Amino acid sequence: MLWDVFISHASEDKASVARPLAQQLEASGLRVWFDETQLKVGDSLRAKIDEGLAQSRFGVVVLSPAFFSKRWPQRELAGLVARDVIENRVILPVWHNISAVEVAAVSPTLADTVAASTTNGISKVAEQILEAAAPYLRPTQRQYPRPYSTQIEFPVEAIRRALDVLESLTMPATWRQLEHSAPGYPNSGWMGSDSATIIEVLYGFAAPLYVARAVSYAARRSQSLLDRSSRLRLAFLDAALEVFLNEGAIASTSPPIPYSPRVPNWRRKRVEDPARYWWQGITPDRFDEARPFLLRSSPSAIDSIALVPINEFRDSYRALFRSGLSNERQQQTLGLLGNAFYGFTPRTRPVLWRMIMCQARLYQAALGNTEFDPEKDSARDAERIFTPREPSMFPFTVASVPDDVLYEPLNITASAATTYLTTFVVPRLVAAMLASQES
Repeated sequence: MLWDVFISHASEDKASVARPLAQQLEASGLRVWFDETQLKVGDSLRAKIDEGLAQSRFGVVVLSPAFFSKRWPQRELAGLVARDVIENRVILPVWHNISAVEVAAVSPTLADTVAASTTNGISKVAEQILEAAAPYLRPTQRQYPRPYSTQIEFPVEAIRRALDVLESLTMPATWRQLEHSAPGYPNSGWMGSDSATIIEVLYGFAAPLYVARAVSYAARRSQSLLDRSSRLRLAFLDAALEVFLNEGAIASTSPPIPYSPRVPNWRRKRVEDPARYWWQGITPDRFDEARPFLLRSSPSAIDSIALVPINEFRDSYRALFRSGLSNERQQQTLGLLGNAFYGFTPRTRPVLWRMIMCQARLYQAALGNTEFDPEKDSARDAERIFTPREPSMFPFTVASVPDDVLYEPLNITASAATTYLTTFVVPRLVAAMLASQES
């Protein structure tokens, strides 16, 4: 899921309840779908609401007299109720200037649901929502036994966010929101869309890779001082970044995918045959050009690395999207970073689809979901790094993806990902462990 919480409210309750509640939940680390940040002029209201509902784990519903008098909030509620029936826990009600009797008169089911009340203040409401939702949010945040603990700290929160994004990319509902919307694109221009989904996907996918780039640069300055686990972490970070910067190796992994993005007349050819001609990675130089959009610090010290917050990235992205040709160079920079995701489906971007499976395996292993024990196992056991401790979470459950939208069968994609990791990543991990034994 791309968002943790969808806030459904009447406009009359925006300033007093919805906006401050969204701000407090975001400050607590939740990803919040709130119309002020996710809707823009020209958007289809119904389509965007459906997107938010489908891609949010929970719906916070601000129940008030104004809410029950409006058509759109009640439509949102109907969508959440439908999911609540199927998934058993979706709706988190907030009562505002309304009594239990008044709620029961409109919705007896909601009246029976434990709710927060604004009479106790917005901070208390936010605290109650966080407490109620915590056991159900982001299953990839589960702490596995014996996680790596080293001198080099993984960007854990960024990796967990990336896993949510990678999982969302296995869902047809997400693909529909990644379709091109820019006039003339892909025949002209660089940025294909400024939808809330493309921005969330791009930020979530790229953020840990920029941290990896910076950490790797800084850590190499003290390479000889790193212990075994730190070297292993550094190798993981390098491998995660290399997956995106060397997509040709993934494309050529058996069975190879015909892939030739750097050809004359590439704009025309990528429309005709996107699986082969659409560029599904990025060069190191182009990747580094986009760094200021996501990373605040210069890559010189590990303890000074800080990501740009998602709201700032969102504002920068949308400002560039709307700026016209006056900022074409910067549009090109961000457009190339997001290029592989514009119009993404597994059939049209098979190299990226393999990349998603590789990244997911790397990140799950990095978070400790692996049979390999860095404190006990030796280099000859390195292949066990990609043997999951909890198979159901490794990398995702994608069996529901219909075959007719795939470029190759899922088992082939999984096999290619395993081959790539075994061929290109395991030797690097073995080298890191052997080097630590010699030092």
